[in-house]
Amino acid sequence: MDGETEYNLHSLFGHSECMATHKIFSNSTYNIKTPRAMEGLRTFILSRSTFAGSGHYAQHWLGDNHRDWDNMQWSISGTMNFNMFGIPMVGPDTCGFYESTKVNDTTEQKELCARWIQLATFYPFARQHHDTTHAGGHGGIPLEPYVLGGTKENATMYVDMAKSAIIERFSYVRHMYTCLFRVS
Repeated sequence: MDGETEYNLHSLFGHSECMATHKIFSNSTYNIKTPRAMEGLRTFILSRSTFAGSGHYAQHWLGDNHRDWDNMQWSISGTMNFNMFGIPMVGPDTCGFYESTKVNDTTEQKELCARWIQLATFYPFARQHHDTTHAGGHGGIPLEPYVLGGTKENATMYVDMAKSAIIERFSYVRHMYTCLFRVS
């Protein structure tokens, strides 16, 4: 396209896919299977390939990350940066998609995950998602909130931290949804 390289245009392909998908889901003119009752409603299209302004059409997740303290820290700037690019509904794979060689201790992994859930309480898009199939499954031990456990001194410490964070999130999720609606 006019001498541009794929590097410069790569994310525009994902952006155009989001636009087309949004159009199909939200307008029965383009899709006879879309009930008229759905017209004008917000869609939920999750993409990893977006461009500035894609937030009008789709939501974004930050892609596959590793379960370590560095990746948890980077998720903060990643979320904030995408907000500046016009994509308000964004977040990482909470607790990491891949297991990391930096965090080998099971107790430390559980604490990291509990802390990451606390952080994700304030992200617009929060989900826990990890690898179980790729190259033998490098997602590591399961770290759903209910299996986090705790230390010898407090057997439910990490579960309690995660539960408290999730309850906190539910206390203001309607407000967050309203803000996201206004922004989009």
